[in-house]
Amino acid sequence: MQKTYPNGQKAYEVYFKDGEPVGEYKRYHDNGKMSAFIHYDDKGEWGNSKMYNDKGELIAEGQYHRKLKTGHWIYYM
Repeated sequence: MQKTYPNGQKAYEVYFKDGEPVGEYKRYHDNGKMSAFIHYDDKGEWGNSKMYNDKGELIAEGQYHRKLKTGHWIYYM
């Protein structure tokens, strides 16, 4: 599944299986730079995430369980 912003830039792309995201989930800022990359397992339960600012710089990384942040997260300044 893919969605775009009104300006035509890609907003996100993701594949769902049984209503859960599986594999790569990519979210973008409206300027086209990636805002989040989450790699979910094949059941959509656990995901390893990297978050980026609108300049494309890594600002956080951690893990999701379902749709909630869990465990230890690292934030960069």
